[in-house]
Amino acid sequence: MSGSQELKCPKCGAKIFYTDAQCLSCGARLDQGRIVAEQPGQPPAPPVPTTDMPVTPPTPTPVTPAPVPGPATPPGGILSSAVLDPLGAAVNTSGEQGMVPPEVEQLGFNWGAFFLTWIWALAHQAWLGAALGFLLGFPVGSIILGITGNRWAWQNRHFASLEEFQAVQRAWAKWGLILFIIQIVLSIVVVVVVVALTVGGASWYADMLEQFENMGPPSPPPAPMP
Repeated sequence: MSGSQELKCPKCGAKIFYTDAQCLSCGARLDQGRIVAEQPGQPPAPPVPTTDMPVTPPTPTPVTPAPVPGPATPPGGILSSAVLDPLGAAVNTSGEQGMVPPEVEQLGFNWGAFFLTWIWALAHQAWLGAALGFLLGFPVGSIILGITGNRWAWQNRHFASLEEFQAVQRAWAKWGLILFIIQIVLSIVVVVVVVALTVGGASWYADMLEQFENMGPPSPPPAPMP
């Protein structure tokens, strides 16, 4: 019998071929078109999917994207996100005479450097600022240090984070303002004392001169006894 001859499944009546070993419809095992007796306890063969039967596509496994490395947060605070290394981690450039983060540039006027000039500059290892503050003094040296203080402080002294840098500069500004007020008060006291002494000294000199003029010429010596 030809293998391409069409037959019917003895179990379900579906179309089969002589050479089929299993019915594609009901899954019955066949041998030259006849059903093969199944062994006791053996489960029936599952139906074989064909192009005529709907096939459920496999469920895709969701893939979690790998995290993209971003700027690292160093211990003690956040550094500038604009200064990054090749791996995308934030770089602390303080004390390296290098690039200054925009967060430092945007802090504005440095009042600690303005009030304490060369003392502030020495503490931050800004030698040029110390020389300018000492030679130019107030107000020229103070203004120069106030404008450039944040940049010089970041470039010449190491800070663990931007937060530490801001806290240090706020402390310098506070103590600088306190000392500046004390200096103003002492200056006023000194001026008042000097004026008082000057006015009092002039008045005392005038009184002495007036007394000397009122004394008149000296009296002649007494005549000798006969």
